[in-house]
Amino acid sequence: MAKISVVMCCYNSEQYIKETIDSVLGQTYEDFEFIIWNDGSVDSTEEIVKSYNDDRIKYFFHENTGIGLARSLALKQARGQYIAIIDSDDICLSNRLESEVAFLEKHQDYVVVSSQMIFINEFGEEIGYSYSFLYDKVIRKKMLAASVMAHSGCMYRKSIYDKVGGYSGIVLGEDHVLFSRMMKYGKAYNLPDPLIKYRIRNMSMMHSVMNNAYLPILNEFRQKFINDVNISDEDVVIYNRLYSMSKRSVEETQTVSLASCENKRFEDSLLDCLRSILGEQLSKRIIVYIKSLLLLIYYSLR
Repeated sequence: MAKISVVMCCYNSEQYIKETIDSVLGQTYEDFEFIIWNDGSVDSTEEIVKSYNDDRIKYFFHENTGIGLARSLALKQARGQYIAIIDSDDICLSNRLESEVAFLEKHQDYVVVSSQMIFINEFGEEIGYSYSFLYDKVIRKKMLAASVMAHSGCMYRKSIYDKVGGYSGIVLGEDHVLFSRMMKYGKAYNLPDPLIKYRIRNMSMMHSVMNNAYLPILNEFRQKFINDVNISDEDVVIYNRLYSMSKRSVEETQTVSLASCENKRFEDSLLDCLRSILGEQLSKRIIVYIKSLLLLIYYSLR
């Protein structure tokens, strides 16, 4: 039996999934099973997955349920002592599994570990780095408000996951609830080096940072899920409906497009302006600095 179960849920992921799969299969640590859960994709996701001939891959297709339930169903297939989560548009650095399992093997009082991240855009270009809190004491304090651990990039003990009842089935903040419940039985840590490339898409980031009247209510529900021994199915349904209303509200009030006119990327437009003033090389360095600063501010406010 493999020591690690790598779990990836995907839905219409044809654009990035091959790069993600390659990054998992190319790990320096090889004792793992790779559970790929297709949540009802209607694009070429299944064809891409089935093109691989690797005994470590265990592929499942299920009608679309949404990420909250899909991840719970995928975890039921996991047989490893440790669970490693990866999202279908992110990329594992080659030493990710080796580094995380070594930490958990050495520190038996820790239940979950994650790492720093390299942020990439939809084109795979590096645009910044995370500066997550490292130590359990600080993580616990910050987790009172929101998760400060990268979910796509974490590894945790399957025994503790089962003990707290697994994922709650909510579609937003599932990692916050799970980690907070698990930390009642042990410590958490963020490794100081980046082990994952985390893809930021413009629209998902915009939804995350915009103010919304539903957010205080959603936060109250998450705290209830963290503190309750048993999570009510009715509460999960209400939470997910509130999230859907929240997302719809954001989409309806969105007035700013991150794409510039004539399909030209905003970054290219900004670079043109800076190039005429500062020159080629200095302009590129300034843009990278601005993006890194904005991402740092964003993640410090989460």
